[in-house]
Amino acid sequence: MLAKLNRSSKAKGFSLIEVMVALFISTAIVGGVLSVFLSTKKTQRFSNGVSEIQESGRIALNYLKQEVRMVGYQGCISYDDEQVNVIAENLSQAMFEQQKFRGYEVKDANWENDTPFDGLVTAKIGTDAFSVGRITDLDTNLTGPEVNNANIQVVNGPRLDFKQDDLVLISDCENADLFNIVNQPTGNGNALTLTHSKGGNTANKLSKIYKNADATISSYKNTVYFIEDTGRKNPQGDSVFALYRAQGPAYTPQELVEGVEQMQVLYGESLPLGQVRYVPADQAGPEVNWNNVNSVKISLLVTSHHGVRRSDDTSTYELLGTDIVPPGSSSGIKHSGSRRLKKVFSTTINIRNRAP
Repeated sequence: MLAKLNRSSKAKGFSLIEVMVALFISTAIVGGVLSVFLSTKKTQRFSNGVSEIQESGRIALNYLKQEVRMVGYQGCISYDDEQVNVIAENLSQAMFEQQKFRGYEVKDANWENDTPFDGLVTAKIGTDAFSVGRITDLDTNLTGPEVNNANIQVVNGPRLDFKQDDLVLISDCENADLFNIVNQPTGNGNALTLTHSKGGNTANKLSKIYKNADATISSYKNTVYFIEDTGRKNPQGDSVFALYRAQGPAYTPQELVEGVEQMQVLYGESLPLGQVRYVPADQAGPEVNWNNVNSVKISLLVTSHHGVRRSDDTSTYELLGTDIVPPGSSSGIKHSGSRRLKKVFSTTINIRNRAP
């Protein structure tokens, strides 16, 4: 019995070769699993980048489509009706018509001299911008039967946001007046007082007496849409750009969609014989009446947040005839390069409130 135990205790373990083979197989298995994991993670990041671009591009274009279609919206009063009486100070009839829609080429830090947001808004050089003037979707009615002084009382409500210096359009579908709110609007129960006296307007009174059953009062906003640096960086240290808007009179920039780094716009002008020509803003100027622009082509270059490419982007992207070239190019408008994904999104928009 003791002899058997001694023989059992001398049983051999793994040889060195067997251990090495086992280690090699284990390493191969772990390496394969790690390789699959890293490949899956890279694929997932790439897919997330594609999805991010698609979502950002879709949201940005849908938003711009909605705004451009509403250019010059004045409620029930026709866009072509000349009965809008402008008494707002520092806003002539011509400027009011011009601000309904206007395009800009951002060539430096300054806007044109008669631009209301000059000195208040900065945009990325080499991009396009445009402004839209229209009444907002929030409106109210008069509380009293008639108006015959420098104040109007309107029905107050939680959704209203009238402020001092805001432009307001009052209309009964036959006539309309555009004025600046001189006072800080104050509420008294269900009534809100808006003052349109001199000091912010060229006259104390409106062009007519409006009856409460007919008149609608709405804020009139001039809004500029542009591309600018957010001031943020992605994990790779690349600058993050976005689509912005800024509304008058303060024109405080408001970020809309992150990742939009370039915007190019062409404006479709209706010519006397019925043709439509698409031109950039810097070819418009005195040659084109902005009131004759009935459609707009917009092209955006959208960038992912993270760098997921294997190498820097050296591609050239064509946006409505304008080449956006890689950073190393000797001339032209340059994109951000880096290893981020990029894609072009384009659309054509018809302006609803203008006849073709």
